[in-house]
Amino acid sequence: MAPPRQPRTGEEAEKYAAEHLHTLGWPDAAPSGSTAAADIDIIGGRPDNVVVAQVVLTRSPTEARSVCAVRGAGYAYDARTVALFSRAGYTVDAVAWADRVRVA
Repeated sequence: MAPPRQPRTGEEAEKYAAEHLHTLGWPDAAPSGSTAAADIDIIGGRPDNVVVAQVVLTRSPTEARSVCAVRGAGYAYDARTVALFSRAGYTVDAVAWADRVRVA
């Protein structure tokens, strides 16, 4: 696994998250290029094993509503795996909700 790095920009954060997904078995995971806040930031995989992810770069812990948003976006892409990366960590509710709806 790559050493931890602190991204300075959203583009860097998406690049680092995609690289992490490479190590987990999605070698083609790449930033989606979308600038829409509700859309996904990273996509990869085959048609039968799509992975999507969002990257949150706020200074406060990511909340459950972000888990809901990325899960919903995952349905739009028929993704088998949905991930949410957060620089500031997650609230207790976000972790509980992610476990419930199977967001990594």
